[in-house]
Amino acid sequence: MGKRRRQVEISPQYLDSDSSLDPVSIPKESPAGPSNASSSILGMPSPNAISGYRDRNLPEKEIEAILEDDISGSGDSDDSFLLSSDDMEDDGSTESEDCAYPEDDDAFEDSSIGMCDSSSSSLSHGSTVTPGLSIHARRTDRTWSMETSALPEMTFTRQRNLKVEPNGDTPWDFFRLVFTDQIVEKIIQETNNNADCFLKERLSPRARIGCWKPVTKNEFFVFMGLLLHMGLIQISQIQDYWRKDKFYNIPFFPSHMSRDRFQIILRVLHFAPAEGTQKPRSSDRLQKIRPLLNHFDDIMDEIYYPSRELSIDESMILWRGRLSFRQYIKGKKHKFGVKLYMLAEPTGLVTKILVYTGAGENSEGGLGHAGCVVHKLLQAYGGVGHCVFMDNYFTSVDIVASLAANKILCTGTLRTNRKGNPTEVTAKKIKKGEVVEMWSDDGVCVLKWKDKREVTMISTQHSGKLVNSVSKRKIERRVPEAVREYNKFMGGVDRGEGL
Repeated sequence: MGKRRRQVEISPQYLDSDSSLDPVSIPKESPAGPSNASSSILGMPSPNAISGYRDRNLPEKEIEAILEDDISGSGDSDDSFLLSSDDMEDDGSTESEDCAYPEDDDAFEDSSIGMCDSSSSSLSHGSTVTPGLSIHARRTDRTWSMETSALPEMTFTRQRNLKVEPNGDTPWDFFRLVFTDQIVEKIIQETNNNADCFLKERLSPRARIGCWKPVTKNEFFVFMGLLLHMGLIQISQIQDYWRKDKFYNIPFFPSHMSRDRFQIILRVLHFAPAEGTQKPRSSDRLQKIRPLLNHFDDIMDEIYYPSRELSIDESMILWRGRLSFRQYIKGKKHKFGVKLYMLAEPTGLVTKILVYTGAGENSEGGLGHAGCVVHKLLQAYGGVGHCVFMDNYFTSVDIVASLAANKILCTGTLRTNRKGNPTEVTAKKIKKGEVVEMWSDDGVCVLKWKDKREVTMISTQHSGKLVNSVSKRKIERRVPEAVREYNKFMGGVDRGEGL
């Protein structure tokens, strides 16, 4: 019971969205068992709720069903992007990996999303995200056939290229392509303004901020370099980088900036105007980093155009402080933190980022939460023949068909309980090595293939034709074409996280 839980949004009564630095205090388990508060935080029913069900003399099986329904969320896919049999555990189960999610698909399709959107207003139902990418409403009259349809031929009309040439070929030159003078001066200005706000407050005589001097551009670049170097040399506490004993002595840090100066800059670092200076107060949960997020999206569009193959996946930034939209995802390396949706090339280069901030925006065109995410990430890439690879958190027949109408081909895994799936495929029992596939009248292929377990795929680019594939262990085997291409191009976001 509770085995299928994927993510939990932390209860607002324990979190303060206005506080971004103080660690959250989660009640610990008492000797008698978990408290009601900790159960609420972890998304589990409290002991009082369980006893309440038993007081009503409900059968134990019915109680289990109720509690299972209470803790099942929208679900986040933690599947590996590789689908070869070498990467699957042979647990003897014949169920598809895609079935390990709540059976009620309405919760997923009708959920809402608060996304990293530069506009303060929500998009209206059935509206167009951008002039180049339109939303097509869900179809209920789609017909399916066992006859193989001709795959659409879409020529990629753009070219992967760097639109702006750097001044040289060093890492510094490429860093400056992204961190332009405009964003650097913006950060320096807001940091100095934030420090002035601190100085207006009543300070103790020994406060470090009392000797504040405005940050200069050269000093800011030194500060950034130290931050990046800390990512390579990881020590538990920041002040330990300046320790002089033989176990910690790293001359690089004190030779470039003093410890107190570094910590003061880190304390007042700011990217947007202080909240008190905005009238009326912004409702944007990401207002403190909004200029930085907008700059990244704008500058990537300005300096680079990606390759034909792209992948969409989730990522998690570790964060254990107070935050109303902090997430818990069981299968991630960092289980607690801020969830991101990313668009990346197979090489690991990330071109678009959306930050999940909780429910807030209406779903679009009936495509739900996943459709909103996919269309926003791909809004600048419609009509030129891109090929996108996604896992089963993002795919459905309607979403894939909507992308095809915008000349974006798609391949991905598919949950068997999605609305619109052909039951002749999802419910069919097949033997190991067999493939069953069906085609819709608008060019969507849904197939099921069984290796050690059943895998359901959806594609507008590849079929279930068996082709030769070499696994990570250098074993050649026959797999569906859609599976081979998915394994080849899906790992962009995971590769980017490892860079």
